[in-house]
Parts: sequence; structure tokens; C-alpha cells
Amino acid sequence: MVAFKIIGVKDFMYKLLMEEVFDSFLLVSFEIVNYAKFTIDGVRNKEWYEEMEDEDFKYVSWKEVRNAAASLIKGKKIPIGIKAVFRLSKLNTAKIAGELGVEDATEKDYGMYFNLKFEKGELSIITGVSVVDFLRAKEIGNLWDEYLLKFLKNHQIAVEML
Repeated sequence: MVAFKIIGVKDFMYKLLMEEVFDSFLLVSFEIVNYAKFTIDGVRNKEWYEEMEDEDFKYVSWKEVRNAAASLIKGKKIPIGIKAVFRLSKLNTAKIAGELGVEDATEKDYGMYFNLKFEKGELSIITGVSVVDFLRAKEIGNLWDEYLLKFLKNHQIAVEML
């Protein structure tokens, strides 16, 4: 688990809300506080669909929600706060865990997350993992931290470790 501050909040928010940079992540939850408090539960409403479409069916993708979230943030005033939890897709989780020789990450429902928090003009991210194998948790957590930092760097998102 690592915590870091995003340098260039405006640029990050543009990439989050207007570009496809984070579209492959799943959304666990999203909360924005501005003139009212809006909460989006990322758990997919299965009754809405005729059939399950893919293995990541439990959560909506950020791509599906991005425009709605952006519409809540648009305006002349910046939000008072934003909190969001994103999860790596099962496919990408399996790839990362596979680098350590873990072949059953999908079956064991390993989760690789990052929590996003905007408060008082500052934006921070904290990484985390949900792993049933205690001995693997640290290894997988460290690898996930490296992966996310590399992902952000590849998208020209500067961070400062906290």
C-alpha cells in the first residue's frame, strides 16, 4: 500500500473525466460533494441486463459512468470533495498476479484497488489489495503499487509520495 499526492490536479481531473485513460478500471464507488452530495454505487444492477455480458459483471466500468460523473462536476466552482474507489479488471489482476506465479487470482477474487480523494484542493491516491493468501498479500501489493505508478507515469501524471 502506498499513498501519494497528484501533482497537477486540473490535468489529472481532465484525464479522469474527459479522456479514456481510466476507462478500463472498474468503479466500486464514487462520491462528489458540491451543491449536494451525489453517490454512485458501482455495483451493477443485474436486473437491468438480459444476460451477463462478461466476467467483470459485478462492477460497472469507469467508461460507463465517466460522462455522468463529469456532468456532476462541471461548473464554475470546484467540488468540495470527491471520493472514489477503482478496481483493476479481473483480466489485468490475473496478469499482475501471474507475474508472481499466482494462477488462481481470478478464482480467489483477488482485488487491486486505488482510492481517490479530493479535499481542500489536493488530490491523493492510496493503493490497496484484497488477497485471501496472507503470505502473498505483500508481494502482490508491492507489484500493484509499482504497476499503478508506472501506469500514471505512462500517462504523464506526476505524483509525490506521501
